Amino acid sequence: MLLTFRFFYFLGVMAAVSACSTSVGNVRSSNPMVEAQSYYDSALYSDAERVLLRLSKQAKNNYDVHFMLGNIYVRTGQYQAADRMYRRCINIDSSIAKGWYNLSLLKVKEAMSLADEGYRRTAVDSPEYEHNFLLLKDGLITAITGN
Repeated sequence: MLLTFRFFYFLGVMAAVSACSTSVGNVRSSNPMVEAQSYYDSALYSDAERVLLRLSKQAKNNYDVHFMLGNIYVRTGQYQAADRMYRRCINIDSSIAKGWYNLSLLKVKEAMSLADEGYRRTAVDSPEYEHNFLLLKDGLITAITGN
């Protein structure tokens, strides 16, 4: 009897483990958020986005769906879309810090890119601003890192 119980317990554990395991080439899950997270963790952002966009139509106020979409859009350089997703998170629940934090980081990233572009385009003709752009970038880096 104990041997039979152990055997069925082992089969149950193996079934649970195989249901939770994923492979990069074939991510399948009965839970779309788990599926999207698996794609995201494997850097398969377009696949994760596809699942999350489908979910966002079903659950328009799901904070986690919009937050992960924002993260995907940052990682793929779609900053305006990321901005929309993080703002959507804040509209859903403004008491959750991670939406505010990631939107803030996105704005700092955009400011750094803008300062880089301004520096590249004007430093030769505007030596006084060359120094200002460098100070601005140093200030942004200090604000983020504390160093």
